[in-house]
Amino acid sequence: MPLNKRAAVPCHSGRVLLFWLLFFLLAFSPEAQENSAAALQEISVSVFAQTGTLWVEDGGASGYWNSGLAFNVNRQVSLGFNFGQIYSNLPWLEGSVFHLAGSFGINVQGAGLYVNAGFFEHQNIELTFDNKSFLNDGGRGGFISLELPIHFGFIKFVPSFFSGTASWDNGDLYWFFGKPELPSFFIYGFDVLLNQNEIYGHKFTFRRLSLSAKLITNESKDVFGAQLDGNLFLYQFSLEKPSVYFSASLGWLYGGVLIEGVMDSANQPYFLFPYLFNRVNAGVKVNAGFAMLNILHEFSIFRLEIDLGALHIFNGNGNIYNHYKMKNLFGGSESEEYNPLDISGFGMAFLFFRASLPALPVFNNQKLSFGLQKALALPWGYENSSGTASGEFDFLSTVRTALFSGFSIYASLAW
Repeated sequence: MPLNKRAAVPCHSGRVLLFWLLFFLLAFSPEAQENSAAALQEISVSVFAQTGTLWVEDGGASGYWNSGLAFNVNRQVSLGFNFGQIYSNLPWLEGSVFHLAGSFGINVQGAGLYVNAGFFEHQNIELTFDNKSFLNDGGRGGFISLELPIHFGFIKFVPSFFSGTASWDNGDLYWFFGKPELPSFFIYGFDVLLNQNEIYGHKFTFRRLSLSAKLITNESKDVFGAQLDGNLFLYQFSLEKPSVYFSASLGWLYGGVLIEGVMDSANQPYFLFPYLFNRVNAGVKVNAGFAMLNILHEFSIFRLEIDLGALHIFNGNGNIYNHYKMKNLFGGSESEEYNPLDISGFGMAFLFFRASLPALPVFNNQKLSFGLQKALALPWGYENSSGTASGEFDFLSTVRTALFSGFSIYASLAW
């Protein structure tokens, strides 16, 4: 299948990126983690729940829910688990994913150990954009992560490791019958934290990512393989006072991916027509920068927190080498195409707002926390290829999407 002369980022691809950005901002936000972390520092048991929307538009919506339980023994040993679901009935994405995770931590003088592990599972999922449908009968995967903090006075060194894998059932990927496979996903790195007078803080972060992915037939024959390698560098400055917390972060991402594979009669006996074979070799390198500000203010029993950030791809270049041959009846001649790929200029800004009552006393020694969260994300640099039926901008639909997407509520009870 010949590739387009210039690869563009379609509208729905931007929506998929927004979908996952909002999920990770809301479900794994610092506030959601504080609900359990604060409980582990102050009390022995905490339960929490969270639910919200991810993306809302005409014809459908997506959302999530997440809940869990956490224990602590003498502020040295912690144990917890959480489970939840992401669901969607959007016109371009339909399905749901269930996830379950657990954590264990031990903190002694000068060192610690923190372990997280979990898995996900889903049934039928359908993704549709640009009149192309991608179906999958189901999938599952798991992960485990490890952190080993070591204290040296006012310096903390934290090496970390993450490993994951995933596989999927039969699928129809529009161009051929097949499914993705993730044999390995590995991240390792370290954090260095410096604390000055318990007021000023500095954090240096490095992460190395390595991911192997495949597209295989429903009979588990290889079609395409991809190898992604990347690096993350981050510096964060923080200022903490009794009722105010401020942090500013600057970071840089580098990533490179190599893709190669071939569709021929050995792995695509039906969907290949009218081609004899189609071979693709591609490579992409991306350099991106990001910045983030976090401001938290507490007064009386009320807490207000704002995150403001942006990510921008400064250099994203690659090439796609497509070599194919059609059957004699359809021409029979071999063709080669060189397709330059340029995603420079693509980016996304986001604003994350949280308002909460973090510690309301109820009953005896129990404390109730609840609040609201709202995330706004604005992408730029991609081509909007969908639009409305008339091709005109729909103001009311856009406002509705902006108001109701990325909104959630959460609550926790600790004793």
